[in-house]
Amino acid sequence: MPRILVSAGEASGDLYASLVVAELARLAPGTEFFGCTGPRLRASGVRTVVDAASLAVVGLVEVVAHIPRIYGEYRKLLSAASGTRPGFPGGAAGGPPAGGNPGNPGRVPGGPAGLGLAERANQ
Repeated sequence: MPRILVSAGEASGDLYASLVVAELARLAPGTEFFGCTGPRLRASGVRTVVDAASLAVVGLVEVVAHIPRIYGEYRKLLSAASGTRPGFPGGAAGGPPAGGNPGNPGRVPGGPAGLGLAERANQ
């Protein structure tokens, strides 16, 4: 079974990544998704290794103070991904999934009326 690491550290990334996960899951049933998630990725079935909310820090001084904890979260992701071969289900490593649309990468195959991710997010 293919395994894909998904990482979204803020709200818009969580939204767009959840749309990508939904489409990949449709194209390659049985694919396991895991990683750094927000509420939408979790709702899409992505297994949380690191909660994106645990990385939310604002301000330079505050970030510096949280570096050890943030690095620990990064190490959790590395550990979860160890032994996972990069690639896409149904496609060559580094290439689009089978049936993808490499000529127009912003478009999701099978999306409603050929809408891109941004248009689908705003529906």
